[in-house]
Amino acid sequence: MDAFCTRCGVRLQEGASFCGNCGAPRSTEATPGPPADLLARPGAIVVLAVLCYVAGTLWLMASLFPFTHLGEEGGGAPVEGAITFAIAALHLAGGFGLWTLRRWGRYLAIALALPYLILVPFGTLVSVVAIVYLLRRATSIRFSGRPLDELSADEVAAVTSDRAASAAWVAGLLAPIGLAVLLMPIIAAIAIPNLLNAIDRGKQKRTMADLRTDAAAIEDYGTDHGGYPPPIGELVPLERLRDALEPGSLANVQLRDGWGHAVLYWTDGTRFVLVSPGKDGTLDRPIEPGSAPIGEGETTSFDADLVLENGEFVQWPEGMSR
Repeated sequence: MDAFCTRCGVRLQEGASFCGNCGAPRSTEATPGPPADLLARPGAIVVLAVLCYVAGTLWLMASLFPFTHLGEEGGGAPVEGAITFAIAALHLAGGFGLWTLRRWGRYLAIALALPYLILVPFGTLVSVVAIVYLLRRATSIRFSGRPLDELSADEVAAVTSDRAASAAWVAGLLAPIGLAVLLMPIIAAIAIPNLLNAIDRGKQKRTMADLRTDAAAIEDYGTDHGGYPPPIGELVPLERLRDALEPGSLANVQLRDGWGHAVLYWTDGTRFVLVSPGKDGTLDRPIEPGSAPIGEGETTSFDADLVLENGEFVQWPEGMSR
C-alpha cells in the first residue's frame, strides 16, 4: 500500500524514512494520501475571479452610455458601445473561467491582466501579481482538469506547497487594492479641484473665442448697415438678433457661453458690448436701463463676467490674453 507524507501529502518512496519533499519523518500510521480537496479553488483564484466580475460589471455599465445618448449632440456611437460591451463580456467570461478552474479561463485572465499593467501604480502591482501567480506550475496543474489520482508526486508537492502559500498570494493581490482605497480620498481631494479648475478654464477660453467670433459677425453687420443691430440701449440675449441680422449671418455665431448661459448684447448704435455672465450665470453688477455693461480689467473668479466691447475685452480672466 502506498504511503504519503502526513505534512505535505507527497507519495513516499518505498523504504524511505523521511519525505523527499519536505523532510518530515515517515509516519508509522497509515495515510490515505493527499487531501481530497487539494485541487479545490484557492483564495487567490477567488480574488482574481471577483476582480474580473467587478471589472466586467463596470465595463458593462460603461457600454450602456453610448446607447442611452443616441441622437443627442455629442452622444456616443453604437460601435463604441459594442466594443465596450465586448470588453465587459470578456471580463465576465474570465471571472467564470477562473471560478470554475477552466483551462481557457486561466489563459483569458492572463490576457486581460496585460492591459492593466499601464495603470501605474496600483493596476500595475495587481496585474504583475496576478500574471505571476497564473503562470506558476501549481496554478497550471489546478487548471489542467486532471483528477488528483493522475498527478505525479512532484505535481502533488507543487500544489500542496502552493496551497500553504495561498494566504500570501491573496495578500499580494489585496494589498494594492486596499492601499488604493485608503489613498483614494487623498488623491481625489488633490485631483478633483484641479480637474474642475481645468474644465472651467477651458470653458473660459472657449467663451472668449466665441465672443470674438460673435463680435466679428456684428462688426460685419455694422459695416454693411452703418450701425449695429437693435434694440438700442437694452441688454438682451444675443439670440434676439436673429430677426435683425440678415439670413445666414448667425451661421458661426455662438449664442451661449461655455457654461450654457445666454450671451448678452448691448448697443447704442455706434458701439456694442457682449457679455458672458460667467460660471454662476449672474451679472456682476445690475445694468441700469440705457447704461452699457462695464468691465473692470482682469478677474480671478470663474463667476466673474467676461465683457467684450467693440471687439476688445474690457473684463477678462487673469493670465489670459485680451
